[in-house]
Amino acid sequence: MFSNRHLATVGPALRVESRIDPQPLTTVLMIRANRIILTLPYPRLFVILGMSLWYLTVPSLAADESGTTVRIKVGKKTTIGRVMELNNQRAILLRRDGRIVEFPRKKIDDIKPVSGFKPYTSLALQNHYRGMFGSGYEVTRTRHYVVVHPPGMRSQWADPFDELYNRFQYYFSVRGFSMRPAEFPMIVVVFKTRGEFNRVARKDGVENPRSYAGYYSSESNWIVTYEGSHQGGIWESNATLIHEALHQFAFNHGIHKRWANTPQWCAEGLAAMFEARGVNNAREFRRRVDKLNSVYMKGLVDAFNKGQVKGKLKYLVASDRLFDEDIPLAYAISWGLAFYLAETHSAEFNQYLQRTARRDRNANFTSSDRIADFAKSFGGDFVMLESHFSQFIKSLD
Repeated sequence: MFSNRHLATVGPALRVESRIDPQPLTTVLMIRANRIILTLPYPRLFVILGMSLWYLTVPSLAADESGTTVRIKVGKKTTIGRVMELNNQRAILLRRDGRIVEFPRKKIDDIKPVSGFKPYTSLALQNHYRGMFGSGYEVTRTRHYVVVHPPGMRSQWADPFDELYNRFQYYFSVRGFSMRPAEFPMIVVVFKTRGEFNRVARKDGVENPRSYAGYYSSESNWIVTYEGSHQGGIWESNATLIHEALHQFAFNHGIHKRWANTPQWCAEGLAAMFEARGVNNAREFRRRVDKLNSVYMKGLVDAFNKGQVKGKLKYLVASDRLFDEDIPLAYAISWGLAFYLAETHSAEFNQYLQRTARRDRNANFTSSDRIADFAKSFGGDFVMLESHFSQFIKSLD
């Protein structure tokens, strides 16, 4: 359950209800979401939205007009956004700052179509966040990000995110993966203290935020972290931030899609891959061993030796249940499978990612559908796949 504010107040330096232009960022009634919080072996969180949707009857707008831009009035507050779903209980919009918001139907006073959807520019967002966070924070624009951070720390935070972005882009482009330009500036918020971070994380539904160094929310499209969440060089030592940055990059560039049924093994396996310096910085670190995520590699080899992987590939492809039953094993296999496919079947992996990105979140997505999607790219013989997968992993050890 979320606060009814754009961002929870975390101290005197942070304010809310600031405007960008005459079409304001207004009070938000946030989505009720099922969040999957994954912490092993290093603190990390990837927010996944899950919700039940019903059709909304609005005289001026057909129920199937997803993608239409509308203006919704709730009391004295007005919000403009692209329709994600309209139903007889809720309206879900993609707002112009990139945030997904929900309005209960009974609270909506008026809803009307308006002309085209235009995201806010990075300059508009920079000015907005300056007003929101106040003089206690600096807001830096880079080529790809708007980063809120403690004063004087551009070189420690904003510039490294831009460098990491370039590394991500290089990896995917040289392998022919399909990408599209980000529709919105990507936002990173770096709080000064763990206490500020904890208070905002709780408002975002994060249980026990003390366990986390940072998280990416597909709802807000923000990465949230705090100063002191890393030791030494940010990207050289903090696997969590690299992991979350890859989530944000992938969900903003069409590798995944925020409003789609992305299999969890796929999203988490890809992000876990990029924790390795030979993947997130492939131009500098070229040795094969640099591509390996040593934590997951060890866990996966142990799992193979104990016979724990047998039958799990199909199980993991068919559903996300393994992440509820055995988180370390789910992460280890997800990393290994993503790495195996990226290294040996990159064209087919690209096709698979495109196919899953087209899966609408609201559509029924059964285990059979998930297996069929996978089989179209890699075949449906999971016994043979498991054999080849095992040989590949053992060759790395």
